[in-house]
Amino acid sequence: MRPPCADGIDIQQATNGIVEQNILYWNQNGVGLTGSSNITLIGNNFLQNGFPQYSDDNPKANHWDGGYPVGGNYWSSNTGAVDNCSGPSQNICPDPDGISDSNYGYDRYPLMKPFVASSLVSVVEGLDGNLYSSTSKPDGSWNGWESLSGSSPSTSALCRSGPDRVDLVVRGNDDAIYHKAYSSGVWSASWDRNPSGVTIDQPTCAVLGTTLYVVVRGATSELWATTLDLNTNTWASAWTDLLGFSQSVPGLAATPALNRLDLVVRGFDSRIYHKSFINGAWSQNWDSPSGGTIGAPIAVSDGSSLHIVVIGGASSLWYNSLSLSSNTWTGLVYLSGATSSTPSLVWTPGLDRLDLVVRGMDNGLYHKSLVNGIWSSTWDSLNGLTSNTPAVASDGSTLRVEVVGMDDSLVCDSLPLTAGSWSGWADMTGASTLTPSLG
Repeated sequence: MRPPCADGIDIQQATNGIVEQNILYWNQNGVGLTGSSNITLIGNNFLQNGFPQYSDDNPKANHWDGGYPVGGNYWSSNTGAVDNCSGPSQNICPDPDGISDSNYGYDRYPLMKPFVASSLVSVVEGLDGNLYSSTSKPDGSWNGWESLSGSSPSTSALCRSGPDRVDLVVRGNDDAIYHKAYSSGVWSASWDRNPSGVTIDQPTCAVLGTTLYVVVRGATSELWATTLDLNTNTWASAWTDLLGFSQSVPGLAATPALNRLDLVVRGFDSRIYHKSFINGAWSQNWDSPSGGTIGAPIAVSDGSSLHIVVIGGASSLWYNSLSLSSNTWTGLVYLSGATSSTPSLVWTPGLDRLDLVVRGMDNGLYHKSLVNGIWSSTWDSLNGLTSNTPAVASDGSTLRVEVVGMDDSLVCDSLPLTAGSWSGWADMTGASTLTPSLG
């Protein structure tokens, strides 16, 4: 018996869209694309549709996955899928990662199990000095706060290491570095402590494959790096001296497809410095793009370029980017705004889009985006106030913002990234004086 419907989703003559988190069941075709381009399909479950469950008359113009490690879609007809390896080429073995070692049709990274939307995780320090976490609900609201049985004098670092896992790295009250993991909806029962490291500031982290990379400012503000094997939960035996000093939290960005990290820091002369980690080794020397900064730089990678935002003189906001293939900087671009706090920058892979959220000089919250290589000409206001840095994350289709209000209450707002406007501030039923973490 044939399925009753033709296409579960039929897209014709469309450009620039995302199809995600759908259950496509018992159709002749799960999704059909006709005359369309730049359509991205990720996190969809194709279940018992007619073989092969998809059609696309121009597959080179569309994207049937989100790249690695985001992955693609789940296909019930992909019965021969095997997961022994990991990495963009699925050639790091044995190291299963939840993604099939071979493509399924146009999907380069088919999922081994049906996709279940992972929650965003927030970690804050409560007014009692203890760390708490909350997870987002599908409707955008948040669950209650759960104690993490620990505390920190600095904002925590959250790094997503898989579809259903987030890793948390914190500075303890003894200045040691501690780690916990949130996996499949449960936090690890205890903290593991790096055996030898100390930091005087918030750590920063990034993930390549199944390795968590951590960079910190040591006791004398010197920069150090180490790793944690996420399979064995084992710290590296030693730290790597990065041969540099910083007076602010460093910015670290991962490019999994290139097996590369990029580190951007503010030197003690307030110039901007950069070095990279490529194929297992940190570069010996620092390069310095033009310009300086009076705060912590932020950095994200889109797979081919490194994007940074810094605070220049008079608290002005500036943007620069580095080509990861030619290793050349494009030059500073003034963003027509100012901030007295570290800005927040996030990239959404399926939409090839950057979103920047800042605290203005009037304590208001403002947003602008970089889409198709062009920054929006004006800032839009979130109609809220904060005296801290905003925390920002993207779940692929929605931009989420969490801040500490002027009365120390924790509140959140969200923006659909394809169409629509800000949802408005909602109370998260908690309070803090430190910038929250969101990932």
